[in-house]
Amino acid sequence: MPSSGGGRTYCLRIAAVSLLLTGCTGNTTHQVCAVVLAVEGAVTADGQRVVALSGTDPGPPVCPGTIIHTSTDSSAQIACLTNALVHLSENSTVEIANLNLRKDGNETEDEMEARTVRCRLATGTITIAYQGAEGVSEFIAVTPHGTLIAKFSCVVRLVVTNEAVRVACASGMVTFEPSNAGPPVLVEAGFVAESAARGTTLVPATTTAAGQQAISNALEVERQLMALAMAKRATLPWKP
Repeated sequence: MPSSGGGRTYCLRIAAVSLLLTGCTGNTTHQVCAVVLAVEGAVTADGQRVVALSGTDPGPPVCPGTIIHTSTDSSAQIACLTNALVHLSENSTVEIANLNLRKDGNETEDEMEARTVRCRLATGTITIAYQGAEGVSEFIAVTPHGTLIAKFSCVVRLVVTNEAVRVACASGMVTFEPSNAGPPVLVEAGFVAESAARGTTLVPATTTAAGQQAISNALEVERQLMALAMAKRATLPWKP
């Protein structure tokens, strides 16, 4: 019959093996950092100047909690994740709140199961080029006037002022949930939603020159973001 000391050692070994197996086979969530793809003009991250990038330079990491600000005549292009690219226009302030990757296991080659991006746009304009599928990934943009939620692939331009938020969807679809307790609004490709204290309106982009321009600008920015990401894909830190 084994001694009590030998029994304890045996039990500890079994527990260690069980934890190891659980850690290797269970889902794991990792908090990661975004990467600045390019900047133009005066751009700061937490008050520190972000210099212009060149070649395959992956750019400085932008970790959750970082606040990025663009001044007049400046812009920043950011890869939040490989499937979530954003363009920050001039005079804009955004906080990268959360960037999560969920994997089936801890190993590098384990399959990526889900990606989640959450940011806060205090003021200004961002264009989002997002590739996703419901249940697999999600992009959330919080504004003072409500929250934009993207669960499917889309290209969308989001403009925030003190009075209102405007959502122009160039492709795909997004949901906007007003902060004034109004009902959620589904914004599909070719439509513009505006939410303010008086309520939320949804109109075809073709009804106004501004709406048409917003859609055109969003699609052009998407092309630029994709080209930048492709040029730097080898240096991006996440698994495609």
